[in-house]
Amino acid sequence: SYADSLQLRLDDSPPTKHNCALLNGVPYYKSLAYHYLGEHQRAIEHAHLAQKGAKECSMSVEYNALHALVLAYKGAGKYLTAFKYQDLYNDVEDSIIHSGNSARIQALQNLYESEKKERELAELNQQAIDQSFQIKQRNLLLLGISAIALLALFTLYLFSQQRILKN
Repeated sequence: SYADSLQLRLDDSPPTKHNCALLNGVPYYKSLAYHYLGEHQRAIEHAHLAQKGAKECSMSVEYNALHALVLAYKGAGKYLTAFKYQDLYNDVEDSIIHSGNSARIQALQNLYESEKKERELAELNQQAIDQSFQIKQRNLLLLGISAIALLALFTLYLFSQQRILKN
């Protein structure tokens, strides 16, 4: 039967994107179809097939399977069981929302850290430019003082030579 072949495929193969869609999507949609046709027991069976491997696939697959279980059990009048699956459905929904928010928060935090590092790097570059300018200024000042000192020594030398010649 269809359910047996799905079960064999589920037992034999690890979850992949392709077989998750096959193994969980088909029973999910069949469950919804049986629910809307009023065949609630068959809807429950297919919803359980959809849920069986859903946790191994992704939260959205599990979310859909739990949704099918809630609808099927409500349709069958089994409200306590439907409520149990509604709680699980809500938990998965919260997890999906939380993971989306966490991803956005992480992205914003990464952006903040990156901008902070860029600002720090810009400050360090500016400090390096300022230090380089100060070093050039100091070198020019030393060169100027040295030139003045040499000029003063040369003037002194000339002055002393002139005195010697006068004497």
